[in-house]
Amino acid sequence: MAYEQELDLRKKELGTYADSVYASASGYKYDAAVAFISSATPNAGLTTEAFYRGTTVGTLAAKIKANHEAYITKEAKITGLRGLYSDRIDGIIAGIDTSTVAKALESLAGIHTNEKIGERTIGVGNTEDVEVGYYNPTALSDRYEFS
Repeated sequence: MAYEQELDLRKKELGTYADSVYASASGYKYDAAVAFISSATPNAGLTTEAFYRGTTVGTLAAKIKANHEAYITKEAKITGLRGLYSDRIDGIIAGIDTSTVAKALESLAGIHTNEKIGERTIGVGNTEDVEVGYYNPTALSDRYEFS
């Protein structure tokens, strides 16, 4: 279930841009853009793309850099939130005292706890708390929105 939530969030936030297309071109373009911004030395790929787009290499380089960094930031946020759940779930498994049934149930008592991650405006001037399950990855989209 956590993986499905992550895939849905990635599709919503990162679009349908194929991972293989992104991976094959992004590193080269980003490196070329950063090199141009720092030294004003264009490479053939950026020069050609800028020409056919009807723009300057400088404008294209700035756009490539900004888009790449925005994508990487979103991807890192999703990965970090998914890791938060994984770490918490791993912590549950490691912390369960199974010496008796009573101790095991006591260890799991907090599994259904919620935590406040933000506030949502409803109507005019009214807010409500946004709460999600501390261990439940179904709220990955809410965590992304309110973090």
